[in-house]
Amino acid sequence: MYGCRILSSKAAVAIVEKLDPHVLQKLDMSKNRLSVEAIGLLCDLLTETTSLTTLGLEESNVRQSTLGKLCESVAYRNVCPYSDVVIHECPLKQLNLAGNNIDNDGAMTIAKMLKKSKNLTSLDLSWNNIRREGAAALFKSIDGESNLVSLDIGYNAIGSSMDTDRDGVKALARCLKGKDGETCSLTHLNVSHNQMGEADCKMLSKALLTNHTLMGIHVEGNSGFIDSRGFLIPGADMYPNGGGGTMFSRILSAEGSETSNVRSNPDKESWACRSNCWICERWQE
Repeated sequence: MYGCRILSSKAAVAIVEKLDPHVLQKLDMSKNRLSVEAIGLLCDLLTETTSLTTLGLEESNVRQSTLGKLCESVAYRNVCPYSDVVIHECPLKQLNLAGNNIDNDGAMTIAKMLKKSKNLTSLDLSWNNIRREGAAALFKSIDGESNLVSLDIGYNAIGSSMDTDRDGVKALARCLKGKDGETCSLTHLNVSHNQMGEADCKMLSKALLTNHTLMGIHVEGNSGFIDSRGFLIPGADMYPNGGGGTMFSRILSAEGSETSNVRSNPDKESWACRSNCWICERWQE
């Protein structure tokens, strides 16, 4: 149902009501103008489902008023009060919330969800409006308290000039470095086009020196680039005229993406590597 542009609240509700929560495994309702009622029904579906692992809601009109309930549903966990046995929990593993104009308040709501969710491993928050406080809350929630392995937060404003204390970048650096002997759970990270300057990239570069779990990182559109060995080189933009590396990686990885409408190019193996992301470009030792 990707890109159907469902404008009728009645139509969206009718579709969601017909979904079987115990059979459905993947659902992509991206680029549809979902109503509050339709999103509410999706939340009910998430708390009931025993099979849904992938949900796409990119540009689907998810606002702060509905985001709270959605996050509660993703983190839903029913535990027996007498034995601590988990009776039921939301099985969702991949969630796409790109392009929903999520701000700092929304990011903080998502951060609370990440602390509680036991199954979510992949989250796309690209093309939103996440800045200082929101970014700091997100990275703090991932710092040793989450099972998240893939995060796309590209095209936000982690390094906004309004953040004079660089709280967002500092939180990201702490997350990548790990704390108290714990390592960062992330293996794939996209922070491209986040207004990060040379000083920010130096901070991240230092944090990455002790990180041995991250296998792929995108920093295109910031003041730095990733070399072929996976090191962040501050003070230079390999792609000053655009985010080619990010787009290249998105196309390459589309074949394995459950929520993308992009189709894999049959000639992709002949394309030149541009982002140096070991995961997206499928590097092997």
